[in-house]
Amino acid sequence: MASSYAEEIAQSLSGMSQPDRDYLLSKLEALRKFDPVDDDQSDWLFYSFVQELRSRRIWVDFKAIKAKTSYKKFIKQSKEIRDWLEVGIPGMTRVEKIKLGGRAAKLLADDLTLWAKLSLDSMIANVNLIPALLDQQLPGYRQAGWMGLLVGRRVNGR
Repeated sequence: MASSYAEEIAQSLSGMSQPDRDYLLSKLEALRKFDPVDDDQSDWLFYSFVQELRSRRIWVDFKAIKAKTSYKKFIKQSKEIRDWLEVGIPGMTRVEKIKLGGRAAKLLADDLTLWAKLSLDSMIANVNLIPALLDQQLPGYRQAGWMGLLVGRRVNGR
């Protein structure tokens, strides 16, 4: 099993030569130092929120967010939402979790831009909307067992 997130990504790129993999691994390890999420206690949904905001050029102040009471509430809600998502796609790899988190974060961000100011604070305050947004966007996917399609998995042998 991979000892870090960077190694897991590097191992998933099996077609690369060993020198190229070593180079990629060193670059990923360097980037990981700037990652707001610790490998040991990563909340891939929080990580996905941060990445979505960064892609939209929105500044994120981690210290200010983590000091708020809304963040403490988010920790519990995020665990519940991640569990709900993981039931839909059992045995997800870390890469699949990040991919699914990215889709969920984009859905939430798109929805929030319609009625609120988009920020990390607004995203963590409304994390509970993700199941409804996924059901609205993809009706019946979870019940049919097709959530794996969201992360590129084959479903029912197809």
